[in-house]
Amino acid sequence: MTSIQWLGHATFVVTCGTTKIYIDPWISTNPACPEQLRSLSLHHPDFILVSHGHGDHLGDTVEFLKQNRAAKAYVIHELSSLLQLAGAPEDQLVGMNKGGTVNLGPMRATMVHALHSSSTENEGQGIGSSPIHYAGEAAGWVVHTPQGVLYHSGDTDVFSDMEIINNIWGPKVSILCIGDHYTMGPVGAAYALTKYLTNTKIVIPMHFGTFPVLTGNPDQLRSLLPKTPASPEVKAMTPGETWSMS
Repeated sequence: MTSIQWLGHATFVVTCGTTKIYIDPWISTNPACPEQLRSLSLHHPDFILVSHGHGDHLGDTVEFLKQNRAAKAYVIHELSSLLQLAGAPEDQLVGMNKGGTVNLGPMRATMVHALHSSSTENEGQGIGSSPIHYAGEAAGWVVHTPQGVLYHSGDTDVFSDMEIINNIWGPKVSILCIGDHYTMGPVGAAYALTKYLTNTKIVIPMHFGTFPVLTGNPDQLRSLLPKTPASPEVKAMTPGETWSMS
């Protein structure tokens, strides 16, 4: 069985058997994460997938690697170099690029395109004199599980190559940002689902409501989808909730 737990914002835990994949693990300071789940000692990732370098997605990656010496983090190539400068153990970082696929126990993950910016901020971590550092391009992730394929968009606007993701991988579950302002909002997400991600049966909204500026919400997305049997179900999760893929 494969389960998906939402820890708020863009942070998800995909569990298959005893293997846990953390996607964009912003937990300890995430205001959308339930307070009782914010202690890093409660979490033991086997693998970490990072979509891009912004703090609300890179999150606790470095600390997780230090605390879990068997864990590995998969990031775009340029970001891996920055994380080494920030203190992440080199042997736990796997730099890669879009189109690459890695084996993660009983699952696999493919890095795919996203339409967004990516950088890291100094925050006293000793990675140079400039306060902001280019961290490669932003990405999304396709995760292949025994129960099917899921797509985590990362931060992105809608883009026509989502059709390629659909045609090659055919995700039946899509986790899409809908908050607007920094990413696409409900209008863009509805267009993506209707025009490009046509194999998706379940859509899980993310990256909304964490801050006042992220005004998009699941009800808006639901209202914009066609009222037809082919339209995906909007699965609006509550932070901390776990849902089982079937």
